[in-house]
Amino acid sequence: MNEQLESLRKKHKQLMVVIGETLSRLYSQKAVSFRYEDESGSDEKEVEKLMRLESYLRERIGRYEEVFGDGDEDDEDCCADECDACEGCEEEEKTDENEEPASEEALEVHEIEPEKPVEEECCRCCMEDSAPHEEPVSSEVSLPVREPVEDISIIDIAAKADLASDAERRIFEKGALALQKGNVREKEMAVSQISHVKDRDALRKAYAFAMNDESPAVRLAVVKQIARSNDDDNEGLFRRAVGDAEARIRVAAVKGIGSFVSERRRAFFEELMASADQEIRGLAVTYLGIYYGRDGIKKAREAVLDESPYVRKSLLEMISVVKPDGGLATVKDMLSDKDAEVRKAAEEALDKLISERKKGRKQ
Repeated sequence: MNEQLESLRKKHKQLMVVIGETLSRLYSQKAVSFRYEDESGSDEKEVEKLMRLESYLRERIGRYEEVFGDGDEDDEDCCADECDACEGCEEEEKTDENEEPASEEALEVHEIEPEKPVEEECCRCCMEDSAPHEEPVSSEVSLPVREPVEDISIIDIAAKADLASDAERRIFEKGALALQKGNVREKEMAVSQISHVKDRDALRKAYAFAMNDESPAVRLAVVKQIARSNDDDNEGLFRRAVGDAEARIRVAAVKGIGSFVSERRRAFFEELMASADQEIRGLAVTYLGIYYGRDGIKKAREAVLDESPYVRKSLLEMISVVKPDGGLATVKDMLSDKDAEVRKAAEEALDKLISERKKGRKQ
């Protein structure tokens, strides 16, 4: 079973490479406008088809990880029994009829049996190459402002929630109790089990309660869960996560913000350009440049003055992928950067841009 899950994840990675190459090609051909530009006459069907398939694969992997967990086989059997008894579990496994993935058969995506989890990845086409090999060096990362747990009554939140049915209320109340008194594993499972309740405001309050938990694993579970939802009202939760003391939670929060595109999220990324954490600034540069068109690229270019070599390298890598107008001039300016690694990255980016131009002329 492990081989089957690894195969699914490998297909996901391969698809992200295809998406990145397709976006780059269509951008250079001006066949796609991306968002927040003039979309008149643009043809984005090829991109939309790939993104729907990517979203489907990412959701399937995420759901398998939710079920598998990190516990032993006894814990897994226990969770399986609970899911069988839960009237809401069946609905989670159904794919939305209006979001049927494109070309699913072409990738041979099959159902697999539950097994031990593999650490979740966030596959963005240019993220893997641009990920730093060292921990962020900043000592100025702000710690989250945590509300005292006693000031939040998770049980009251569950009792006052506007839920769709008695079964949903049982699920929410059971999850609330687990978040208050359960062990780390039970809390992680609760974060997933209550994710589909009708009252989204009550759900956000429950997740805010979970973000106070002392266990980084529980806080990370919340971030991963809200990252799967295209809900801009989760901004407050993302802000808390971006200020978390754990680097992996901060990074997961930024990648979660980038899971969907909206004007509010673009503004959030622009704010993150001023973060004290160099890794967050680098990710903000990447997301702005790739997903937010000319305005995003213009903001991302401000990173040329960033004090961190990592952030400046992130800018160069983004330019080499997107190949925006004026990108060549920016790369040439950075050939004289004070940092040797940045100069090397600028040379590599320049080679890519010149190579693409030569290919375009031959065609």
